[in-house]
Amino acid sequence: MRGHIEVDTAPGQGTTVTVHLPLLEAQPSPTASALHPEAPDLRRLQQRLRAHHPRILIVEDNPENARFLELALQDVAEVTVAADATRALKAIDAQLQENRRFDLILLDLNLPGDFDGQALLHEIRRRPAYHHVPIVAQTAYAEPFRLEDFLAEGFDGFLIKPIDRLTLYRELDRLLTRQPTSS
Repeated sequence: MRGHIEVDTAPGQGTTVTVHLPLLEAQPSPTASALHPEAPDLRRLQQRLRAHHPRILIVEDNPENARFLELALQDVAEVTVAADATRALKAIDAQLQENRRFDLILLDLNLPGDFDGQALLHEIRRRPAYHHVPIVAQTAYAEPFRLEDFLAEGFDGFLIKPIDRLTLYRELDRLLTRQPTSS
């Protein structure tokens, strides 16, 4: 290891232990590491999403979850975050007034206020421009749910929290490449 340890002790004053380790330069690996075998898939999906550059609305009341999603998507999409249903509807309506729409919505099921995620889904779908926009349910309570339940409710997919970037990108890629998007 080419390092060494120094010990300096004085009665009544204590002991100081100093460890000297050489600084090694990291060698970048052109292949996936054993710790991150998904890295090539992640990069490929990032490139595909960047090329599409979708407008994504994140509806999430938990600040940490919202921030994670925002950071994970900010380099590949135009991201808007809404902490509740009222703000989400305002963002959607503002886009519609500009003759634009979001290309995909990530929707937390457990929202505060008058609308939970399922009620908000139905309110969004009442807008003709959003009849076919992919809406993905996010939940930490996936145990009692099945994919068929989400699809029957009107969602296009679902993600179980905690969400990792690779799973997020795969779901977005699946939904955004299945249909052309137009404003």
